Amino acid sequence: MSLMDITSSFECPLCESKNVIKWGGDYKHSRADIAGVEESLYTLGGYQIRKCVLCDLLFKTPVLTQLQVSEYYEASTADQWGDGDFSFARRADVFEQKVLNFGGYGRVLDVGCSNGAMLASWGTRWDKYGAELSPIAATRAVERGIKIIDIEKGEEGFSEYFDVITVVDVIEHIPNPREFIGRLLKLLKPNGVMLWYTGDHSTPFWKFEKGGYWYCDIPEHVCFYSLESLAFVESHFSLKLLLHERYTHTRDRRRLFRLIQQLFKNAAFMVFSGWRKIFGLNFGIKRSTYPNFASARDHMLVVFSKKSS
Repeated sequence: MSLMDITSSFECPLCESKNVIKWGGDYKHSRADIAGVEESLYTLGGYQIRKCVLCDLLFKTPVLTQLQVSEYYEASTADQWGDGDFSFARRADVFEQKVLNFGGYGRVLDVGCSNGAMLASWGTRWDKYGAELSPIAATRAVERGIKIIDIEKGEEGFSEYFDVITVVDVIEHIPNPREFIGRLLKLLKPNGVMLWYTGDHSTPFWKFEKGGYWYCDIPEHVCFYSLESLAFVESHFSLKLLLHERYTHTRDRRRLFRLIQQLFKNAAFMVFSGWRKIFGLNFGIKRSTYPNFASARDHMLVVFSKKSS
């Protein structure tokens, strides 16, 4: 399949505004897998990042459709999901406490629950549900006591059913966030709590590196938010923004060392890339995106509550 067969649009997928600008240059993914499956189903090729002037959303174009991405997850193997428990590194305890702080309690739905490790680490006070594209990961989650549901089939039987919905490392994967958020709201009770965890493109290094930032380089990452984007979500959906905090992607006891290491690599890449453009030298550099910078505080933990009608 060629790039022309993959979804490409310059209309903002969040606010539907056509007032968008190109943000950065032309990039090519440095990795070619989705959910551990190599680029064999579709040709990903290059990409650009567009910025919505109205709501500040960044979105990638062209992108695979949600159906095409689902094919990758369905083709993923057990090695991709395993039985690992990364709940501490992924701050599962922090997420639970934040939800409890805002009155969340009872039935919880983790959208994109992976192998269920996060909810499995939460206390017995919760009635735990998950939604997951990968059949293998969903099976692992069931083994951990998570009830799996298919939110793609609508809210039948689950209308205003959940007290809490968590969307951890997921919203950036969604090419149609407007529809996705609306669907989740139908599942959430009035005054219920929704927690997001995703990249925050308003951080300094991301602003500088633009579409070449490491988080944009991940093929299945297609939409990127900021506090301004969240303000739009709050004002156009039945949500109230309760909390916005920044974190590194994961906990890392060696963060200071990795921060220095990754800062040096990104600075070196910037310098060499500049020389390459000016003098036509390549230094053996083939990639167009910056090296990993996961030690930066480029993620945000967001808590919303659903307004009662």
